[in-house]
Amino acid sequence: MLWSEVIPYVSDCWPDDYERWVAKLKRMRPRVLFVSARGSAEFLQQRLPQVSVHWLPEAIDPTQWDGSRPLAGRQLDVLELGRNHPRYHAQVRGALRPGVTHRFAVDGSRIPIFPGFDALRAGLADAKIQVCFPKSMTHPDEAPDQGAGAKGLETVTQRYFEAIASGSLIVGHSPAELTDLFGYDPTVAADLDDPVAQLHALLDCIEDYQPLVDRNHARLLEVGTWDARVAEMLAVLSEHGYEVPRLPNG
Repeated sequence: MLWSEVIPYVSDCWPDDYERWVAKLKRMRPRVLFVSARGSAEFLQQRLPQVSVHWLPEAIDPTQWDGSRPLAGRQLDVLELGRNHPRYHAQVRGALRPGVTHRFAVDGSRIPIFPGFDALRAGLADAKIQVCFPKSMTHPDEAPDQGAGAKGLETVTQRYFEAIASGSLIVGHSPAELTDLFGYDPTVAADLDDPVAQLHALLDCIEDYQPLVDRNHARLLEVGTWDARVAEMLAVLSEHGYEVPRLPNG
């Protein structure tokens, strides 16, 4: 039982769990709802017409990450962190030329690539290329068609923001949420037919991508931080008649 009004912010809302979320939110009876995945926000808006549903993507604290080292000065060439794209990974694993460093998570292994946050921060700061694909491509069975904009549900996750904050070049696929948020595509689209040749070509001229990495980092500070999300959330709440605090910068 709730004794006061709740304004939920829902993340990790996937199609196979929609009915549970709908039932839970109906019990909460919120007037305003924030959802991190745009497709899920569209679905929930259809199922909860009495609620004002708003897409509010995930974000990051960029001060926790180190993006100071230029690409050409890094030692880890290619990093596949977390979920691997099966087809892409199968072509790349063991196929890169001698001298190219490639680290990746082993399917089914519980041993992290970087044990602990400090090791993770240092590892990402040393990576030239980070391979990032959304769950809709790595595990499409977990993002099935449930209608209302959620077909092959694709959403931007913190992994993209962490790669950008760490100053890496992202190779993979940009969710539409990311390109819409940034106003351009901050990634290099992966060549799924010949990823090895593409990675070698990128590494041979990695310094040419420093301007893109720098642009991505600057844009992240504008649209990818929790400060930006809080400002957006407070603006929405103000429009709905809530009394909201004034932010320090105005």
